[in-house]
Amino acid sequence: MKTSLLLGILIALTLPATLVGRPPEDTAADLAQLAQKMARDLRDRNADAVLDIYGRRAEYVHIENGKEIPFAQLEPAVRSYLESVKTNEIYWVGTPTVLMLGSDAAVVYGTHQFAGAGTREAHRGKWTGVFQRIGGQWKLVHSHSSDEKD
Repeated sequence: MKTSLLLGILIALTLPATLVGRPPEDTAADLAQLAQKMARDLRDRNADAVLDIYGRRAEYVHIENGKEIPFAQLEPAVRSYLESVKTNEIYWVGTPTVLMLGSDAAVVYGTHQFAGAGTREAHRGKWTGVFQRIGGQWKLVHSHSSDEKD
């Protein structure tokens, strides 16, 4: 019995952190970095990288200023928009906040600033994303954005 307990402890200590879980502050930091990466990918107009973050696509819905946009409509709109503009200057204002809801779910929210591009006017707004760990990766499963009123 003592041998199997000791063996179990040794195995647990030698497994990679991703297999046995990581402290919530590390996971929150990963999600904050992922939010920064999303903004960078949008600025770089990298549609594939942006869309790779989305998970549970059949159920996914983005709410944009009160309008529901399912993934089936969001994907072609993102691709078309990013292909049509020469720049897409979007940045987080400060650092996005991460609220861990457990080891496999979190909410990320913050304020973004958009310089304007194509037919879209410059604006500042709020964004919230619900993330779920799926297959060991954080995926965006719901999001909401709304423009701040002047």
